[in-house]
Amino acid sequence: YCTNDTVLITPSATNATSYIWAYDANFNYLVEASKIDSQGQLNYLATTSIANLTYYVKAINSNGCQTTPMSVSIIIKQGVTNLSITNNNAIVCQNNTISFTAGATNATSYLFYQNADLTIPLTTGVNANVYAPNTATTGLYSFWVVGSNSNGCQSQSLKVDYEIKANALNLITTGTTTMCQNELVSIIPSAVNANSYEW
Repeated sequence: YCTNDTVLITPSATNATSYIWAYDANFNYLVEASKIDSQGQLNYLATTSIANLTYYVKAINSNGCQTTPMSVSIIIKQGVTNLSITNNNAIVCQNNTISFTAGATNATSYLFYQNADLTIPLTTGVNANVYAPNTATTGLYSFWVVGSNSNGCQSQSLKVDYEIKANALNLITTGTTTMCQNELVSIIPSAVNANSYEW
């Protein structure tokens, strides 16, 4: 397991009606009730990395008879947390440059994907923890990023959205450029995809 994973261990035994979990083989130190669900499963959120943690479990039937205790050892590795990225929900003009830089606690590498299922990786425009998409085509776009570390742990995926908008093109002006003093100056700009002008 990694930190922030759910530890889930399911015991089973013939004729069992309940299960008891402990930290020691003599069952002097029982596992907290908050870590055991209604089915008798060990079920809790791992918050601390532990090299080797051993639990003991035994089954009980309706007669009150118990099985011999069984040991279960688990390892909880340091996970990846606090994944973030720059420029989420950015708006960029067509053919302009934009990049997204990922960061996370305990991450040593990052993976970028085209889909939420994380089955189609992005390769073009990716360099370590940075993704710089091609901005030639207008539209709304999304990608997903995951941080991972040398323990084999991964963060939850983070969805990133951005929009590429069309550039204003073919700017021209019309109007008289030579006039006399006290005459009205009137020069009219026009451009494809433009909705305002700055002078």
